[in-house]
Amino acid sequence: MAARGRKSGLILIILALVLIVGAVALFFILQPGMLGSTAGQPPEDPAAQQPLVEMTDIVVTTQKIPRGAALTAEVLTTVAYPRDQMVAGLFYNSIEQVVGQRAVEDIPAQVPLTTSMIMDQALALASYPSFEIPENYTALSIPVSKLTSVSYGVRPGDHVMVIGCALFADLDQEFQTRLPNTVVDVLPSGLRGENTSYPTAMIEGASASILGRAEIDETLGEPVYVVGSEPQRPRLACFNVVPDATVLKLGDFEVEAPEPVTTTGDPALDAAAQMQDPAVQQPPAIPTTISLIVSPQDAINLNYLMLAGAKLNLALRNPTDPTPITTDMVTLQYLMEQKGLQLPARLPYGLEPRVDVLRFPGESGSDVE
Repeated sequence: MAARGRKSGLILIILALVLIVGAVALFFILQPGMLGSTAGQPPEDPAAQQPLVEMTDIVVTTQKIPRGAALTAEVLTTVAYPRDQMVAGLFYNSIEQVVGQRAVEDIPAQVPLTTSMIMDQALALASYPSFEIPENYTALSIPVSKLTSVSYGVRPGDHVMVIGCALFADLDQEFQTRLPNTVVDVLPSGLRGENTSYPTAMIEGASASILGRAEIDETLGEPVYVVGSEPQRPRLACFNVVPDATVLKLGDFEVEAPEPVTTTGDPALDAAAQMQDPAVQQPPAIPTTISLIVSPQDAINLNYLMLAGAKLNLALRNPTDPTPITTDMVTLQYLMEQKGLQLPARLPYGLEPRVDVLRFPGESGSDVE
């Protein structure tokens, strides 16, 4: 019995040793670099696990390029740029593609050149405002003041209605002169015919007179010849010239010649020169003109009215309102009829002092003209 017990204990010891050895072997197998399979191999490079980024060249400016200046190789360079971030047709890949073209506007230093920044020489020399005019439209400038430009409140892109006011006078259709005509001589009565009762011109013997008319004086009962006490009063009329015009610019455009691009060969000195601005800041000038985008026919209409002496005024529109504007021509008769105005009665009394010209308080000038 004792021998059998010793044999069973030996078997248990051997089984325990086998389990311990197996556990130790499994530990070494699961630990990387602990066994000979990885010994002597260099560690993996983390960068080798990252995918390679394909690069390409884009053209970049090395200094400021003024508007209208021709591009040369000395003011350009190329830098690497990820190809997968390239926008098709936006950037240039080689300096040779852009040399000789001109800047559409001022281009800062250290910026990539895009297709919108440069143009062929013939197009780039065109005025910058011309690119803001839609096809089949034109731009025309008209004079403005504070009162005719919505107190200088209009801005580029605004929509305005152009109002015109003109004075109309009666003319002799043949002479094309303002009535009444001037009479320089009176024909003998025999040449006028026997049925003529009263002359309709000047009294015989005078050298010249304004053409008037013969009347019977109600008090005396005698014929008299009357002429106007003042020259003919022209009749005022206001009307809608352009219902919807787009503002291109209020005031004058800058007049400047393209500045030549100069380099010293030292990028640091060139960059420092670009940072210096010798221009002296001037106060903004009061606008005297405004440029409007109108149809060719409206441009001719505006030009005619300006040369004819008409007064033009601007009314600001809502930029989101496309409703066509239809208006009536306004005259004194229109106001009297449409607004129900009545002619003031002639009274046996009046105000003092006499007022012949309307002026707001503070305005200069005499009240009697």
